[in-house]
Amino acid sequence: MKYYVEYPAPIKCNLKCDYCFSAEAWELEREGKYNTKYSDTCPFTPKQFLVWRDKHLTDATGFLYELHGGEISYPSSQSVVLEIIDTLDKGKWQLQSNGTGNADFYRELIVRKDKIERIGLTYHRKHLTDENLINRFMETATLLKDSGINVYIKELLLLEYKQQILESKQFWKDKGYEYRLQDFKGYRGRDSGEMLKYTAEDWSLIYPEYKHEGTTCHCREGYKQILIRGYDCFSGGVLGCWQSLSEIGNILTDTYTGYEQVNILPNGGRNIVVGKKVYRGSYPYDFWRPNIEKEYQSLNINQLKNPIYKEVIMTARFQERLEEINAKRQNVGAEVSQIHQLMTNCEAHLKELNIEDAKLIGKIEMLQEVMENIDHEPEAELVKETKND
Repeated sequence: MKYYVEYPAPIKCNLKCDYCFSAEAWELEREGKYNTKYSDTCPFTPKQFLVWRDKHLTDATGFLYELHGGEISYPSSQSVVLEIIDTLDKGKWQLQSNGTGNADFYRELIVRKDKIERIGLTYHRKHLTDENLINRFMETATLLKDSGINVYIKELLLLEYKQQILESKQFWKDKGYEYRLQDFKGYRGRDSGEMLKYTAEDWSLIYPEYKHEGTTCHCREGYKQILIRGYDCFSGGVLGCWQSLSEIGNILTDTYTGYEQVNILPNGGRNIVVGKKVYRGSYPYDFWRPNIEKEYQSLNINQLKNPIYKEVIMTARFQERLEEINAKRQNVGAEVSQIHQLMTNCEAHLKELNIEDAKLIGKIEMLQEVMENIDHEPEAELVKETKND
């Protein structure tokens, strides 16, 4: 079995794109609350991961590694990233970067190019507006390509920039680079409606690897994914899919249940096929909801490092859900009362209408009687006159 492993990198970035899956971290940072959920350190080391890997992934025939969480070229993250790349073995790396780091860092990657399968440089057009950073991106692309590393340029298909994107695509192709377009997932992973506007032509521009067509989902075709959390209050958790957030293992507790596959649901969601799902109390549904953990800011990160954190979160989640259900019941009760009141009012109004109808019918009958008397009076007078003659 070949495994695709996403290993955590520090959640730091110079661009802080508003559509990033880590955008919540940028928001908390601005509010001065970063450490209520996120941490600057990872509670396990690359070597500890290797111990977990070799114990639990015994059927592995090879690994493809990738880093996730933050920008790998961020100054304070560079030494951590290089240590991870140096330590993890038995496989190769595919890396993603925004291409704006200093040249010395990318030269360090070139030194390690035998361990690197490819590097993708994502051009974040919406946020990459500084001329110096744009030039640095160009220089990074040239540096990596000239070194012999397989490098490609990637953009997100935001329709407002479509014409510029198509021109950029031709620009990079003319320079001999592979150019990939990825569909725009929305802000913080939540659908923004952008994809609903895509035409058949727009979809034809999307690189096949990002379309996830078929009935099962793979981060990389031919690999089984192992996704590891490291710099937030759920550090150590091992997932099989970012869109089906039940745990299949944990580095810190040295556990692994494994899973069969990740199915693509008719509504586009994901469902991981596993014997028993474990959500740690924070993921009640099998749908991608990046904001859901923000509900647990009241739980301090130090509490969550405690061995009983699962019970703490489960209890908190149960209490929250109970309060939500009771609130909904109260709302429903109020709505039912309103409906009953409306029905009572309608019935009273109907009775009033019936009374008015009865009165009206009585008046009509009286009028009919009067009309009949009027109609008969000429006949009576005629008979009287005839008798008199």
